[in-house]
Amino acid sequence: MQTILDTGYSWFLEKLVYEEKLEIYILEAKLSNKPKELIINKISFGKSYTLNIADRRFIITFEQVLAYHMAEENYTFTNDYDIKSKGVICKYERSHYLDFIKVSSLIDSLKSKQYVHYGLILENHIIDIICLTEPKILQL
Repeated sequence: MQTILDTGYSWFLEKLVYEEKLEIYILEAKLSNKPKELIINKISFGKSYTLNIADRRFIITFEQVLAYHMAEENYTFTNDYDIKSKGVICKYERSHYLDFIKVSSLIDSLKSKQYVHYGLILENHIIDIICLTEPKILQL
């Protein structure tokens, strides 16, 4: 799913709020223009670029949310079973998360409505959302 977020370099979660709708606030980060020496425990690893918070901030709003899940990115993995579109906000055709929700909830009782599994892929967090409407993106 192509969005304005795909024009950014890197995105970080600022906060997530759920009160009748899911609001996800994100910040853009960009690489510094000049490399700096990276030294850890007195060992030089050569030149490195830092990430700096940029000026762009967005709020992504999901309404009619049926389920959502947030995970620390380090504890997730990709697999051959999940099928999704490219982009910061992706749309899943098939996923283990959606399968889990189908068998552990009454979501299939909503047969008259079409739900969609979206994923928000950030630097340190992966957020899965199952909802009935497309997300709205607003620059702050």
